Amino acid sequence: MDIYLKNKMNVSVRRGLLIAETDIPRGAGFCAVNQFVNIPGGVLATTITAERDNRIAVPNSQNLQAFMGVSAKNVKKSPAPQWVEYYEPGSSCDVFCPIAVNLGKTVTAMTNAFSGAFALEGQPGKGSAIALNNVEVANSKTQENVVVHTSLDLSATFTQSTKTITKTGAFTNAAPGDKVLIFGGLANNGDGGAQAGTYSVVTATANAITISSEITTGGAPFTSAAGVVAFTCYRGTPKLLVKLLDGPQSGLVEAISPMAMGTEVSRGGTTHFFSKTTTSPSADFVINVYNPPADISKKCFVLTGAIATGTPQRAISLMPQSQNIVRPTHVLLNTFGMKDDKDCCLLTWGGTKWLLQGIGTAS
Repeated sequence: MDIYLKNKMNVSVRRGLLIAETDIPRGAGFCAVNQFVNIPGGVLATTITAERDNRIAVPNSQNLQAFMGVSAKNVKKSPAPQWVEYYEPGSSCDVFCPIAVNLGKTVTAMTNAFSGAFALEGQPGKGSAIALNNVEVANSKTQENVVVHTSLDLSATFTQSTKTITKTGAFTNAAPGDKVLIFGGLANNGDGGAQAGTYSVVTATANAITISSEITTGGAPFTSAAGVVAFTCYRGTPKLLVKLLDGPQSGLVEAISPMAMGTEVSRGGTTHFFSKTTTSPSADFVINVYNPPADISKKCFVLTGAIATGTPQRAISLMPQSQNIVRPTHVLLNTFGMKDDKDCCLLTWGGTKWLLQGIGTAS
């Protein structure tokens, strides 16, 4: 194993071998890539190579239980492997944080939307961090490396036909060229979901921005003024001074619109659903819950936005597989529904079954 290591007070720096498929900002999270079967280039599973212990990558749904640290420098896209330095858990350092966060809050590295960015809140442990200051928020259209506006409560609307996000007074300091990170959202009837990802601002007024492309996928698209989104608008690479948490792996976070992901969610970490509707959806959003891989012991779900009342009442429904979830009363769970804003649940693996604790409707 590579033993390159630099230590000073409150900081521990190591280096890893990275293939950067895109430019990576300083402060973005890295995870280990240590589950190779056949490494590209002809290295077989039986081959002993240092690459297995030293390879890192941006977070995704496969490596989320192997958080290693955050990039100490900007990294340029390159098809060739390159050695990069990263701050290890336990360090105090800057992270790339494109949302408005205040001192003392927890932020966690993301596996989607912008892989490696610290946004939303996950479980404690490696991959999460405690803010040691406030993220700088824009007070002009020219200020660099700032958050323009963060809106996670699904109070902003999206118009598919004009690619417009609207929220009164939110974009006073926005400008063309700014970035918008979409976390999720739904059409008002729940039949179209917002694709999480990063988009560019094309035009900006105080109350609305247009972005570079449509953001919907799955089912019917949004129609005029018929959808809501959770987003953050930022310029450059906003930084946040944090204390990187150590200990067990947090499993990181993902942001999902139910229609955008079908039944697939990451096996570990925290999944945030952005699921507000104003009319009842045509069906439940079903999530099949499988037994975890060996390195995962917890899974958390959080719902933002209420699903409209209907008959029958629709919900995000967690479905056990082969009777693998029990309730705190030690009774097997048939289904668990989340339909109200802030409904949530935590699954803890007990060796043969998940134990569910949460706020929602269990049967």
